[in-house]
Amino acid sequence: MRRARATRPHGPTGYRVRQRATLSHGTSIQVADFALPITRGSEAPPLLNPRAMSFQIGQMAVYPAHGVVEVMGVDTKVIGGGQFAFYVLKVLENGMQIMVPKDKADQVGLRAVATANDVDEVFAVLRDGDVMIDKQTWNRRYRGFMEKIKTGSLFDVAEVFRDLMRLRASKNLSFGERRMLETAKTLMVKEVALARRWTDLKAGEELDRACA
Repeated sequence: MRRARATRPHGPTGYRVRQRATLSHGTSIQVADFALPITRGSEAPPLLNPRAMSFQIGQMAVYPAHGVVEVMGVDTKVIGGGQFAFYVLKVLENGMQIMVPKDKADQVGLRAVATANDVDEVFAVLRDGDVMIDKQTWNRRYRGFMEKIKTGSLFDVAEVFRDLMRLRASKNLSFGERRMLETAKTLMVKEVALARRWTDLKAGEELDRACA
């Protein structure tokens, strides 16, 4: 397995690891950004216990801004003289593979797929007619929408989808707004489909209908 190269120091306590790595079988994948503590002398961080898994191989999960992923396995990488365990994830939407440090999974926002009850609440968010349409400039709205999408919360993404759908009903969306609307819907469709055991097509239709 190829060693990951550390970049310049990130703050006083660690290095920021590069965003791509190569597995032992040669596949190049994205690595979630994380801070690696600096070790003193020959002291190295211990190997993380591979049994301490919050997610099982084959389980579906959700990764912020990428949507539903499948846990393909757990791999070990040598970084800064220590060995670290990573979840190997495959994004269902586009097949991209991502590595997430097991002990940082919560911090980077990896979470379980929403339940059917969660989806009921999401549809309530979409149908909420009392929300005012944001009148800010597109640049300010865009920043706010991106912050919500980056949280990985299905409820936050639903708010972005709802607000842009309502905005579209009152004006022609810009190219950036259309792309943001498409992104929000794509992130929601597979998770809603999994939770409700629907096809992606039906999930998309129901999301559109909820905002009509």
